[in-house]
Amino acid sequence: MYRKIVIPKKIKLRDLYVKDNLSTYKIADIFDCDPKTIYRYLRLYGIKTRSLKKVAIRKEDLYDNYFNKKLSLKEISKKYNCCPVTILDKMKKFGLSRRTISETSTKHLKKNFDGSRDIKAYMIGFRTGDLGARKSKNLINIGCGTTKQPQIGLIKSVFGNYGPIFLSKPGKSGAKHIDCSLNRTFSFLLPRHNEIPVWILNRKSAFLNFLARYTDAEGNICISNGRAKFRIRTYDKKILWQINKKLGDFSIKSLFRLEKRAHTRKNSVPQNKDCWGITINERLSLHKILLLLKPILKHNKRRGDLLVAFYNVEKRLKISSL
Repeated sequence: MYRKIVIPKKIKLRDLYVKDNLSTYKIADIFDCDPKTIYRYLRLYGIKTRSLKKVAIRKEDLYDNYFNKKLSLKEISKKYNCCPVTILDKMKKFGLSRRTISETSTKHLKKNFDGSRDIKAYMIGFRTGDLGARKSKNLINIGCGTTKQPQIGLIKSVFGNYGPIFLSKPGKSGAKHIDCSLNRTFSFLLPRHNEIPVWILNRKSAFLNFLARYTDAEGNICISNGRAKFRIRTYDKKILWQINKKLGDFSIKSLFRLEKRAHTRKNSVPQNKDCWGITINERLSLHKILLLLKPILKHNKRRGDLLVAFYNVEKRLKISSL
């Protein structure tokens, strides 16, 4: 509700401004109002106002106080014995922009997304795999529950430079919930894609980054009966179908099939959707996919599994060439 400010005592206002030499900003603190209100009453009562005070502050010092030390305009103005409006005018003169709402309204600093389209594709693969995302006022909160320390480390390494990480205490199952608060430049993580965006499919490096993170989340690289195997199994039929089709562009032979139908059998965990899978067994195709993903995979366990499988495939290729 609008609150009308009335300062009826002309003598008191004159004493504060002329005799005590207080600024309109400091007088406004006394009457709990805006400095502009005090200036209006000074003009109304015919009290001659002082000329604007020249504040000597260098651009470098103003930048350091505002952006590095995170001081508010009010805090900076107190250091230079002036009002916040003067500091704001200085910022405009120097071409310094105000901090974003995310930076000024939250306790922890959030950094804008500044990565390449490949990194963006990797993050979308992360979101599509096993990462939750929701909007909370002007923030984007991402996170998941996990019992795996490598997963926690991966989220920290991917998102830790952009916002604060919060880790809960383990629950009864031993699972911890890890969350990260990001600013609105990460709005691209809000949709949970049912299919791979076209711009990712049309760019080789972007697709491989998406596939790498999707493999980190849902994939399995192992040795079975002495032979390496690459496999991804999820409920995302359309995404797996797109991956299978795209792998053909790299001359990689993969098998796309229904792994398990939805069921509600007794004495088993209910499965509400059909489970689909992609499997790569053929040696040359395995060698190609592992070689492509080797520099991109970030999940420690998945990287370790890849290196073991890669050694297995190269050994088999050498034997076959003899």
